[in-house]
Amino acid sequence: MISKKRFAQIAAAALLVLATMLRAQESPMVYQRWNTFDVNNVRTVFNNTGMLNDGNNQNYRLARPPSFEFPNGSGLSYGTCVGFVLGAPAEQDPAVVGGSNPQRLPYLDGSMDEGPADFWDEEHFAPYAEFAGNNRAPMSDDPESWPESWPAMYPDSDQPVLIGSEGWPGFGANGERLADQESFAVMYGWGGTDISPNKRWLQSQVVVRGLAWVGSLYEDFIVWVVVVRNISPAPMRQLRTGIHVDLGFLPGFLVPNGIDADRHYYDPGLQLAYGTDDNGFEINPEGGELGSDDIAWGGVIALEMPGPSGKVETYDATHFWDGQTTARGSGGAPEMYYKWNLLNLNDPEDSNGDGIDDDFDHNGIPDAEEGGIGYYVGSGADGLQILGSGEFDLQPGETDTMLFATVFGVNKKDLLSNAQRAKVLYENNWEVVKAPPPPIAEVVPGDRKITLYWDTNAEQDPEFEGYKIYRSADGGVTWGDRSFKDFEGGIHFVPL
Repeated sequence: MISKKRFAQIAAAALLVLATMLRAQESPMVYQRWNTFDVNNVRTVFNNTGMLNDGNNQNYRLARPPSFEFPNGSGLSYGTCVGFVLGAPAEQDPAVVGGSNPQRLPYLDGSMDEGPADFWDEEHFAPYAEFAGNNRAPMSDDPESWPESWPAMYPDSDQPVLIGSEGWPGFGANGERLADQESFAVMYGWGGTDISPNKRWLQSQVVVRGLAWVGSLYEDFIVWVVVVRNISPAPMRQLRTGIHVDLGFLPGFLVPNGIDADRHYYDPGLQLAYGTDDNGFEINPEGGELGSDDIAWGGVIALEMPGPSGKVETYDATHFWDGQTTARGSGGAPEMYYKWNLLNLNDPEDSNGDGIDDDFDHNGIPDAEEGGIGYYVGSGADGLQILGSGEFDLQPGETDTMLFATVFGVNKKDLLSNAQRAKVLYENNWEVVKAPPPPIAEVVPGDRKITLYWDTNAEQDPEFEGYKIYRSADGGVTWGDRSFKDFEGGIHFVPL
């Protein structure tokens, strides 16, 4: 017979086990948080599980605009899904991986959420609760989004979290804030929310930062920093990282019949995957129609990749729905994506087998139209581009970094110029060029002319490059024949 005391002990133990089981069953996604980049010309939502935007192309009612809105306030969003992936072959030490892998298949963890069409219909990275903040993902200019106190160390690591003088873990030296607006999220690989019996993942930790600057030189891009850490007790072998780029110009769900075409390019010198609408016609989500002059160009420029070369080693351009289970398609399962998109193996659009697609129109003849090394026109708006790194290993506790920028322009020339500015900013160790003070000007009217006078104080600045003069045909009421509204209703002009 069990004594009352022993019964109470057993009952208490059972309750403790039950409480532990309930905590274990709680999804870490309860700590998912969202926030918005909005200080410059590119506006987007992001979260602390690695999603850089959310224009969910499979279920628009679940999307969270803005999704790389450009220009800021225009109401036109170009991001269907941009995220990162981490892949590795099946041959790994058991301590490196989580879940089960009885079929010995490659690993592919991705931060994107593209709806229910593929295995990337969920988050494959989960947020650490201690970095989650309050109701919003932590941002440098939003102290209310910060956690009550920053952890001293990264979880499962002996690396300290550097906090700058503003109380923010900035990207600059000693944790100082480097950009005008920064985000900071820490996450880990996990099994996700699906019910697949063959869940498998890498025991990785990922730190994701976003960096945005104001000023005419830097207002058309956001830089993203992805740091991958091995938090397992064994080496990770033959890793690859990639940038998943699905922009949509505009996303297909805005087209009445769901079908429209995009054109995609790759500039190997800039390591820029970019594109725009193919036929210069789209439906404006705010009403009316858009022509080619109204539709932006956008892309992703890779600034630094893991691996010995530090460069892009593979580039795959494909249509989201076209041949998913073939080497020319978008992989519909982790092992397919790893082999055919991240490594870009056996792709018929890679004519010389160097890992870089160069025939995007399926005819076997590379097409250099518009200055790219080729182009791809999809049968729908869901064109996909993947920029992949070279192969690298990570010892326990070791990290490697991927840097890229999402960049936009009003036309191709503007896009390429803005991508180059992002590259120069990176190569100059993030040294921002500040504009000199504007001059004091005086206008003297004359007979069918005006004369402008201004002081020369701005010319004393060593970074001075020249003046820009804009003309208004109606006394300053308007400054051009094209305008857009910002998200607060203000009118902005594309100046003459």
